[in-house]
Amino acid sequence: MDGLSFPFRPLPGSGIPRPVVDVFVGALDVVPIACLIDTGSIWNRFPAWLAREASVDLRGAPASEVSIGGHTVIARGTMVTLRIGRHEVETHASFCKPWPWDFGVLGTEGFLRWFDAQMSVANRTLTLAPA
Repeated sequence: MDGLSFPFRPLPGSGIPRPVVDVFVGALDVVPIACLIDTGSIWNRFPAWLAREASVDLRGAPASEVSIGGHTVIARGTMVTLRIGRHEVETHASFCKPWPWDFGVLGTEGFLRWFDAQMSVANRTLTLAPA
């Protein structure tokens, strides 16, 4: 499969390698955020502070209570641009507070639906090719 290949790497605060990629969110084009590829999650979730840094306007965005990783957070969602490598997608993302992690989460409908993904846990690699 042609595409972007990523070695698994530990999330901040964890020594276990996982499928983690760096994405740029919205207007933020200097520092990407590390994101866990989570096939058990449907939508993209990010910390609330990232919306401000990425110039994402959440005024009027509906708030909902969601559970993630055993925590209940308030999520405000809107459409954003996500960039990985040379690839860009317009998709829905929620910005959540509180957010106790140093990484975001990319879900199946919010992110993976634009890619053919191949994961080799044995080799600890993830390959993403535009669908």
